[in-house]
Formats: sequence, structure tokens, C-alpha cells
Amino acid sequence: MTKAQRQKEWEDRIAAYQASGLSVREWCAAHGVVSVK
Repeated sequence: MTKAQRQKEWEDRIAAYQASGLSVREWCAAHGVVSVK
């Protein structure tokens, strides 16, 4: 996957999160995204 493809993937994920109405924690748990602290 190219850098541009990874960036687009994350832009899409962020847009989906923002449209979901969920908290970051809830959205990440529902979509298998692991947050790093």
C-alpha cells in the first residue's frame, strides 16, 4: 500500500468516525482500531 493509499484510508476512517456520533473509544472498539497512548 502506498503512502497516498494509507492516507486516504485514514481520511475515510476519520470521516466515518465523525459521521457515526460515537466517541473515539467506541468507534475504535467497534472497528478494530487500536489506539496508542
